[in-house]
Amino acid sequence: MNAQKSTESTDIPPSRKILAQLLDGILEDSVFEGWNDETLRNTAKRLNISKGQVLLAAPEGISSLLEAWADNADDHARDILKNTDLTQLKIRQRIALGVRARISYLSDNKEAARRASHALAAPWRAGLGPKIIWNAADTIWSALGDKSTDANWYSKRLVLSGVLTSTISHWLASDDENDDSTWEYLDDRIENVMQFEKAKAQVKNFTDKLPDPLDLLKFVPKSGPLGK
Repeated sequence: MNAQKSTESTDIPPSRKILAQLLDGILEDSVFEGWNDETLRNTAKRLNISKGQVLLAAPEGISSLLEAWADNADDHARDILKNTDLTQLKIRQRIALGVRARISYLSDNKEAARRASHALAAPWRAGLGPKIIWNAADTIWSALGDKSTDANWYSKRLVLSGVLTSTISHWLASDDENDDSTWEYLDDRIENVMQFEKAKAQVKNFTDKLPDPLDLLKFVPKSGPLGK
């Protein structure tokens, strides 16, 4: 299992240690039972964690655990990007590295990830899935040193959220042991985005050179059939 972070430091609150223990336990149990309240109760009982401790560590129950696992995956992707020399990589390669790092973190628990996707699809968790994906996109862009502001900041994260969603869906559906098909799929999605952005820039460059329609009004006759 790769969900639990080091709990040796005395600076880590007890609730975080319990959360890590619960997460490791439920990653194992959810493969057979799914991510649900009953699984959480059984996991806590198996680990001798009391109801009060569960409430303290995971106040939102399964949702807290799903979000904690996603946060760990984001931390892993951030660490990979921060500790990699990105200077020789193109922007598309940097983005691909971040997405791959995040998915690779989940790969040791792929069946648990499949079960997690079902839990996230529950109507009462309608907002959690998009939040997790948005946080992942923001983590990757921030780790890459993105300095954009205003609409650019949002558009970059929105586009990457789409890439993450489709790539993770492909990965979950794939039985490819080495994930080669997923990485090819990822590269294709990024290429599609790059081509779209290139085309959009070309259109903008073309339209910027066109005369302002308001300027053309200056040449409309003020008299004549259309002038009165």
